[in-house]
Amino acid sequence: MDNNKELGQYVFHQRITRCITCRHLSQMVGISTAYLSQLERGIRINPDPQLLLRIAQALSLSPEEATNLFDLYAETTGNLPPDITEYLNGNSAVQRALRQAREANATEEDWGRFIEQLKK
Repeated sequence: MDNNKELGQYVFHQRITRCITCRHLSQMVGISTAYLSQLERGIRINPDPQLLLRIAQALSLSPEEATNLFDLYAETTGNLPPDITEYLNGNSAVQRALRQAREANATEEDWGRFIEQLKK
């Protein structure tokens, strides 16, 4: 299935599950009803990452649901998920750590160990 359609269908499903009209959600996030409809139908591609953050907030998505939304966006556009971009932009230490990991040719295994350390 086309990723644009999957992203739009996910937004649509989350909106309908919460009994929110297209008009009401579009007003909540500051876009036209037509734009939201096109996004949900997979016609609009590459929505603004900030829009997806607003949609997640307006729909009161759980952390897991928001992650699914952001990951669909990343798959659709080839860009980083908006929540990751926001985190990177606000944290210079993370940027330095990523550069260091790149220079050290960090492997999946290295990252797995790092993640496990963060969980402790």
